[in-house]
Amino acid sequence: MTARALVWDMDGTLLDSSAAVPAAFAAALIRIGGPAVSAAAVVAAYPLGTPEVILASLAGRPVTAREMEAYYRELATVSVRPYPGVAGAAAALRARGAPLAVFTGASTRAAVMLLASAGLTADLLIGGDQIGRPKPAPDGLVLAASRLGIGAAGLAYV
Repeated sequence: MTARALVWDMDGTLLDSSAAVPAAFAAALIRIGGPAVSAAAVVAAYPLGTPEVILASLAGRPVTAREMEAYYRELATVSVRPYPGVAGAAAALRARGAPLAVFTGASTRAAVMLLASAGLTADLLIGGDQIGRPKPAPDGLVLAASRLGIGAAGLAYV
C-alpha cells in the first residue's frame, strides 16, 4: 500500500533535542526540590507519556501545575535544531500540497516551543496530551489520520 500522508515523530526525528530536553527536565527537578537526574534517566522516562507524567515520575511524587511551569520555563530557554535536510523536506512536502504533520509524546505546549526554537511549524500537531494512551499505542496516529481525512492504514510514520 502506498502512504497517502506522512506523520513525523519530533524528538530524535525532526529535531535534535537529545541534550536540551533532558537538561530542561533536570534543571526543573532541581528547581522544585527534586533529585538530580541524568540525561539517560530522563530519556528512559519518555515512554511514560507527557512531560507532566515524566516530571512526576522523576520527582517521585505528584507535581503541581505551578511546579510544572518550572519545566516549561526551562524549556523556553533551550535551543534546538532540525536535523540536516528536515527544513528542506518540510518545504518540499508543502510545495506538493502535503502538510507537515507531527505526532509526539511531548505535550502540545512543549512541541510548539521546541518546533519554534528550531524554526519549524507543524500544519497538524498531535501532542501526547491530546490522546488517551502514550506511544506505542496507536491513538496519536489514529487521531492524525482522522484529522487528515484518511484511514490510519494510509499513513506512514517517520
